[in-house]
Amino acid sequence: VLRKILYYGVPSMVSSATFSFTNIQVQSAINSYGATGISGNTAAVNIEAFVFAVTNSVGTTVSTFVGQCIGANKRERVLETIKKSYIVWGIIGLAVSVALFFLGENLLGIFIPGETEAIAFGEVRLTYIAIATTLHALINVNMGTLVGFGKTLYQMLVNIIGVCGFRLVWMLIIYPSAPSPAMLYICYPISYAFVVAVGFILVLKLTKQYKRGQNFNV
Repeated sequence: VLRKILYYGVPSMVSSATFSFTNIQVQSAINSYGATGISGNTAAVNIEAFVFAVTNSVGTTVSTFVGQCIGANKRERVLETIKKSYIVWGIIGLAVSVALFFLGENLLGIFIPGETEAIAFGEVRLTYIAIATTLHALINVNMGTLVGFGKTLYQMLVNIIGVCGFRLVWMLIIYPSAPSPAMLYICYPISYAFVVAVGFILVLKLTKQYKRGQNFNV
């Protein structure tokens, strides 16, 4: 039992930690913009907490249903769960993206009223996060599916390479070549798009194996 807890738990832990690790470099760059950048970014992050509370719940939902159906050997339900999760959470993610895109300035004004420059800085972040929100929802569908199949190691590797690795390269090489708030934040949707693509390929591979009768009970 302990071996299984470590086998499935440690990769998930490392996967979650990669996001916090890469944010250190991003925060360092934000600090270079002074009080205006820090204030605008902090307000935007507070708003994102509500957004990601929605998209992060996706992974838990999908992994729970996929894992239960695999355990019960309900093969058709497993495939139906994955299919409907892409549709449902894709639509929800898109709706949140649109709302965030159009309401960003008003929402920032609640946190930093009257701070025009800080609000403008925060809007840059929210614009790119709005683009990334739908992708983030789809990422969690992919990652929840991988966890449901018991492939937490896949989840860890995808996040380390696609999130941590990509953003490290971006912050060390690409961002310094043309530093600006837009150049800083655009790494979020780009890295998310890469993770969505790789995750989808892995999910497709696993579902094909599952259709052929491979057993994923853990």
